[in-house]
Amino acid sequence: PSRIKSSLIKRFPTTIAGLIYELKENSFTTFSFWAGDSRCYELNRDFGLIQITSDDLKNKTDSFENLKEDSPMSNYINADNSFSINIRRVSPNLPSIIFTCTDGVFGFFRNPFSFEFTILKTLFDSSSEQEWKELFENEIKTITGDDFSLSSSFLGFHSFEDIKNQYEDRFIFIKNEFIRPFNLAISDEESKRQHHEDAISKKKELEQELWDRYKVNYQFKYE
Repeated sequence: PSRIKSSLIKRFPTTIAGLIYELKENSFTTFSFWAGDSRCYELNRDFGLIQITSDDLKNKTDSFENLKEDSPMSNYINADNSFSINIRRVSPNLPSIIFTCTDGVFGFFRNPFSFEFTILKTLFDSSSEQEWKELFENEIKTITGDDFSLSSSFLGFHSFEDIKNQYEDRFIFIKNEFIRPFNLAISDEESKRQHHEDAISKKKELEQELWDRYKVNYQFKYE
C-alpha cells in the first residue's frame, strides 16, 4: 500500500454530464445534469454554441479564462466525500443540436469560438453524418491528444443536407467575424518578429475583445 496521504486523492473520481429531453411541436425541453467540468451544449443555428452547464470550479473563472488557468474542480463524483449533481432546465427551439462531452473535447482549444468553428467546418467538409463524426474526431485527436467522450442528438432536421442548410449562415458568420480576424492577428504576430512582444499583446487584446462579443450568447442564455 502507498504511504502517500493526501486529501487530493479520491477513490473512483469522475465527472458526469447528461441531457434528458422531451420533444414538443416547435421546441423541446431539456434537463441537463452534471458534476465537475464535463459539459452539456446546444449548437443553436442563430446564436451558435451555448454552454448549458456551469463548470464546478474552485476559481470562478469564465470558460475562456479557465482554458489558461485550468482551475481545480470544486465538485465531482467520488467514493470518499459528498458531492452534488447540478440540474438545469432549458427550452430551446427546433431544429437544434445538443451534445455532452468531457473536457478532452473542448479543453485544448485556444478559445470557445475556435471550438464552434471546428464543429461547423468539419460539418461543411463532410457529405454524411459518419464522415462528419470521423473528421471531427480526427480534429480533436490532433488538437488535444487526450482521451475524450462525446454524445450528441440532432433534433428537428429532415436530412444531413438540412443540417448544413440550417447552419450555413452561422458558419459564414463565425468564420468572417471571429476566425478571420483572429487568424490575421496570428499572421501579424509572426510577420513582426522584431516587435514580437507588441504583436503578442495586440493578439491577446483582440482575442479578449472577440470573446467579450462571443460570450453574450455562449453562456447562460437560457437562465
